[in-house]
Amino acid sequence: MTIINLVTDKTVDTTTFTDSQISVKLSNVVAGQEYTIVSRFSNYQDLFKILAIVDILRANYAGNIYLYCPYILGTRSDRRFQNNQSFDLKIITNILNSCNFKAVAVLDPHSDVLPALINNSEVLNALEWIQLCNYNWTNKVLVSPDAGAYKKIFHLGESLKCPVVTGNKVRLEDGSPDVVIYGDVSGKDCVIIDDICDGGRTFISLGKKLKEMGANTVTLFVTHGIFSYGTVLENIDEIYTTNSYRDLPSSDKFNVINLF
Repeated sequence: MTIINLVTDKTVDTTTFTDSQISVKLSNVVAGQEYTIVSRFSNYQDLFKILAIVDILRANYAGNIYLYCPYILGTRSDRRFQNNQSFDLKIITNILNSCNFKAVAVLDPHSDVLPALINNSEVLNALEWIQLCNYNWTNKVLVSPDAGAYKKIFHLGESLKCPVVTGNKVRLEDGSPDVVIYGDVSGKDCVIIDDICDGGRTFISLGKKLKEMGANTVTLFVTHGIFSYGTVLENIDEIYTTNSYRDLPSSDKFNVINLF
């Protein structure tokens, strides 16, 4: 098995022309050899590079081709949210399926829709990277950010031997959003676990509520770190994430597990 890492591999020659066209070249392809393409799929240029590598390998009669892509662009667009709106994730997965990969490995997908739409998908549990963190799980309480995530967090709690409480967003009488926590967190060290952090407003609100209820500390574990407004979140004492979406700088309170 030969690995082609599109994030770090220097043997992948990518040229970008003045009109933004991208062209890709590999230094060597062995006919009949199996290949695994490793990619960070956080923009449409990444998608083109995946397709270009597949084109090169097929043209040179390579064997089975596998794809390891922890994050898939469009994962949150897993349905039509409005009439006359595109189903973005289905469009993207249809393109990936046209490559006829032997298997496509994804990490902690946003919903069951993603693996259902990808042919030969293999789902890697969040535990795959969480266990790589140097973190003491003794006497911690896991917090599910919403009711929909409870089942996944419950199974993580069993593996990490931690109790689980559930958070849920509700609307107050004036229409403003609020967070309700179902469980006792007074004096506890709480750990929120979720798949994606973009702006982080949900976690800021959840952290605030946990602190108001007497939580000692609030730590966030999030698989795919976008952090579009920065890596410091109010009410969150410490953050653990991966570089599945983009490279992020580690610090004392911001810990990054590198997947590539």
